[in-house]
Amino acid sequence: MEASMSFRSMNCREGRKALRGTVQYQMEMMRSLRHVNIDHLHVGWYQSTFYGSFVSRALLDSQFSYQHAIEESVVLIYDPIKTAQGSLSLKAYRLTPELMEICKEKDFTPEALKKANIGFEHMFEEVPIVIKNSHLISVLMWELEDKSTVADKHELLNLSSRCTCGNCATMPTEAENVCCKETPPVVRRMSDTNTPVACMTLHPGLEPVCLNIYTLQNALNIYRADYGLLRERGYERRCKHLAYRSFVSWCWGYLGRKVRVVIPACVVLRIRSDNHLEKSLQLLMDRVDDMSQDIVKYNTYSRNLSKQQQQKHQYVQRRQQENVQRQSRGEPLLAEEDISKLFKPPQPPPRMDTLLIAGQINNYCQNVKEFTSQNLGKLFMAEALQGHNS
Repeated sequence: MEASMSFRSMNCREGRKALRGTVQYQMEMMRSLRHVNIDHLHVGWYQSTFYGSFVSRALLDSQFSYQHAIEESVVLIYDPIKTAQGSLSLKAYRLTPELMEICKEKDFTPEALKKANIGFEHMFEEVPIVIKNSHLISVLMWELEDKSTVADKHELLNLSSRCTCGNCATMPTEAENVCCKETPPVVRRMSDTNTPVACMTLHPGLEPVCLNIYTLQNALNIYRADYGLLRERGYERRCKHLAYRSFVSWCWGYLGRKVRVVIPACVVLRIRSDNHLEKSLQLLMDRVDDMSQDIVKYNTYSRNLSKQQQQKHQYVQRRQQENVQRQSRGEPLLAEEDISKLFKPPQPPPRMDTLLIAGQINNYCQNVKEFTSQNLGKLFMAEALQGHNS
């Protein structure tokens, strides 16, 4: 299957009218693509997400609708935050055949899911992606590469030789490619410890001064008192902005609003990575809380079901004892009653939401694992260099 064109969907409210408007909009778009001789066959849809937060009931229902109509349909998941960190995050998923059967029957009871042997790891199947550029895009990339000067390339590639702390990486512009040991105010701050550190990211004061959430909240209050509202949108961007300001104030002191300095590349990477890890862990904790609430609901259902079974058993025993006494007295026996009508079983909670939460928790754990595995290697290397220099 090949996807050669995409278009955004309508941003409308929920409801039947909105659904009809969205379907009509998609049909008109595909009709317009066909008129200009562009592939117009519908093969799926895409969604942008942050930190891998895509496993939800809305995505399940949408993908089921697409896949039920077109068996080869896929959903593309794009993570712009992970892509901005240098790793293209674009994955394709489909619902497994077992989950498709469950969704068709709309039976999400624990018995049905257990019978189908569906766990959170068997809900989605990943489809390999191969990205191919058109000839025009390839020519454009070659042209852009030729326009870049050889000197700029040489300077950027030689960053590893300029870096002496072992934690710097190539930044987008040459002005940002600065090591912590090349900046005098940062070097002075690195030497104020009992044991000088090999990199500013290993300074014991970096975490409480620039990365602690309570310190950043206090910095936000001070900023609002001095300058008003912070224009940065989004939790992560605000945290990074405040962390940069705290670091500059810590090393340079007060510079004024229009004075700018270059923060070392290793510190920038540390601040960015810390915010990413903090947000991922925060999302993971939220989903764990949701899982805990679902477990409480299921335990309540189990207790109510067990209590009802005991009541039913006691009722049957009382009826049998009363019939034995009536038989001994020569009286007619009590008529048999439909116990299921007297004791209606409690409604079991749907387990599909629990599976989706478990799948999302698994995604967060995988993201944290990948992120920490890369940064732990850098940390061990920096500690080894520090021990070697000392």
